Amino acid sequence: MKHSQHASGHEAKSKSHAKSAAAAAGPVGEDGSMELQIREAAYYRYLARGEEVGHDLEDWLQAESQLLESDESKDISH
Repeated sequence: MKHSQHASGHEAKSKSHAKSAAAAAGPVGEDGSMELQIREAAYYRYLARGEEVGHDLEDWLQAESQLLESDESKDISH
């Protein structure tokens, strides 16, 4: 029983970190499309890791970096 309570605490911390990372992500489109893309990419990283908690900020930052690099390469190619 204690283990499930402990896991819930990690989930709360994960959500808190994700919100902090979202605030640090900077400006996004009015529809929040960049934030949504980052959120989805970070979630897929979480799933690929086997749903292991505690890496949410790392997943968010890596997803954000990857999407920003992708956007920059699109800008350069046009």
